[in-house]
Amino acid sequence: MQKIPMLYKKFFIDQGIERTTLFKNVRVKYECDKALYPGSFTHVTPSFYFPEVVYLDLDKRCKKYFSENETREFVKDKKEYSEEPIFRFYEESFENDIEEDYEYFDLIISQFSGFISKYCTKYLRRNGILLANDSHGDATLAFTSGEYDLIGVINDEMEIEENNLEEYFTFSRKNEIDLDKVLKTMKGPKYKNMCYSYVFRKR
Repeated sequence: MQKIPMLYKKFFIDQGIERTTLFKNVRVKYECDKALYPGSFTHVTPSFYFPEVVYLDLDKRCKKYFSENETREFVKDKKEYSEEPIFRFYEESFENDIEEDYEYFDLIISQFSGFISKYCTKYLRRNGILLANDSHGDATLAFTSGEYDLIGVINDEMEIEENNLEEYFTFSRKNEIDLDKVLKTMKGPKYKNMCYSYVFRKR
């Protein structure tokens, strides 16, 4: 059995947050092949399902982790596609440009890392998928940007739901989204209906 990289085991397996079901369901539903994952840390799980993934983080431990043969062999052991896995890592802020073509990726993963959609939408192809949660308000930012359509939500079982989407990003009272507050606090509002994450399609 392939050895599990220590940083992956400690921060994802032991914490119960690999989110394998989430990425598998997104792969099956939307047939994405090329993903960009800003703020990834060492969460290499997307490479189990997407043949090409670019990872982006400022944590100093990541560069060594993604360059190690142990990590590559781990991915090759876990992958669920026939191709040889391709993954690249940039030790860079997602607010800065990286050496990737605009409109290249099928999927952008935005989870717990800030306003990724603000800076990285340019790398997503038309009709590509943004998977964003609202822990730092990025799902709210995408929803109000005019660049995306909400096409699904992720429930606590990591399943994709596509019905009654008009019930999301609304409040119990007739309040409006205070985008300035979201940008200032980097926190998503407390909506009437909440979910684990949101699925958007780029217009």
